[in-house]
Amino acid sequence: MDIEIDYLYSMNKEDYFLAGHIPKIIGFRGEVLIIFNPGLPVDYQELETVFLDTAYGLVPFHLENVELNNRNGAIVMFTDANSEEKAKELIGMDVYLPSSLYSGIPEDEYTAAMLVGYKVSDKQSGKLGVVKGVMDLPEQTLLEIKDGAKEYLIPLVREMIVKVDHRKKNILVDLPEGLISLND
Repeated sequence: MDIEIDYLYSMNKEDYFLAGHIPKIIGFRGEVLIIFNPGLPVDYQELETVFLDTAYGLVPFHLENVELNNRNGAIVMFTDANSEEKAKELIGMDVYLPSSLYSGIPEDEYTAAMLVGYKVSDKQSGKLGVVKGVMDLPEQTLLEIKDGAKEYLIPLVREMIVKVDHRKKNILVDLPEGLISLND
């Protein structure tokens, strides 16, 4: 990676949430497309910095320009990666934002996208794993939960959610008996 990274500023993922990813570059000036996870309560045009998941951990990248191109996407230019060559190195990287953006959000207010990265526990079964993704199906939304080699799909049904702790990034659920065994 040719982009200069200040190792002193790499961040701990625990204090951030997955906001999106960079699928491609746009043009020849070093601009990239960021696809943000839908439903996040963030004003993207007000962002000054995002954090990219590099080989060195989360690293802050300062935004020089942000142009929204649709509901969930933005064309951005970073101050530190303002050439086509440098922008190409960012393709495929995940974009994180500080969890402090969620401060003040009541526990009963959340979107599926906000829950990516949260730890999930069931009242009966205990620890289930971490939300790795969201499947938004026509019938319902499913949370993709992973714990090592085990993977679970559980429906995002408010009646099953006991508590969401945005500060600790934890979800407590009360799943119907037998739902976990369906994933085996």
